[in-house]
Amino acid sequence: MSCVLRIGGVQLDVDALLHVVPLSAYRVDRKGTPRRLRTRGTFEESTLHVDVSDADFADLPKQIADAIRFLQTNAETIRAAVRFVGVERATLDFAVESKDVMIDSNYLPPQLLQIAGELGVGIELSMYPPAAASDG
Repeated sequence: MSCVLRIGGVQLDVDALLHVVPLSAYRVDRKGTPRRLRTRGTFEESTLHVDVSDADFADLPKQIADAIRFLQTNAETIRAAVRFVGVERATLDFAVESKDVMIDSNYLPPQLLQIAGELGVGIELSMYPPAAASDG
């Protein structure tokens, strides 16, 4: 998964949220449960993770197109989720393959920024080295 919508909060009841809004989460983290790497402790908040794009890490333009389509198609559902009691943040996380260059920059078009902003969704770019991106 290269682009993921994460909705979370410390006091969020993710099961109640999923009961109310029809989002298909591929992963649900519940506050207080152990992380996969037990050395990292337990989850400090509850979060649901929704797959937005399966485009390659090196294909940010496709991830962006998929994200715009996802946000437009699910606007009312996302709006309801963001307003749900206990939600503190909603973030679109784009997993991007970093380039071996002096300055690595990426462009986010106004259409993506506008719809995400209107829905109360932040944007994050997670940069991965090429080897890690291909393993992802």
